[in-house]
Amino acid sequence: MLLALLGLAGVPLVHLVGTLVHHWPGLQGPGPIVIGISLMALPFSSAIYDRIAKGRIHPVSLWAPILLLVWHTATVVIVGPSDAWRKFAAWVVQ
Repeated sequence: MLLALLGLAGVPLVHLVGTLVHHWPGLQGPGPIVIGISLMALPFSSAIYDRIAKGRIHPVSLWAPILLLVWHTATVVIVGPSDAWRKFAAWVVQ
């Protein structure tokens, strides 16, 4: 269930950090860092739970977050800046 909800977790987290920054302007600088760290740590929470509650980590709790992070990094670093992606995105927007 946690892995299925990861795609939806970013928006509430951004709203929470935005609300905190509104009330405490001193958090404006580290806000994006907190969001990034939280979104990277959230997938591994099931592995942490497995280790604490069951004494061992289920392979899915470990490998799925690793693969998701690799996939996300590859899309941001390789696909995002590519010319083919920009052309496709421009075609979709038209």
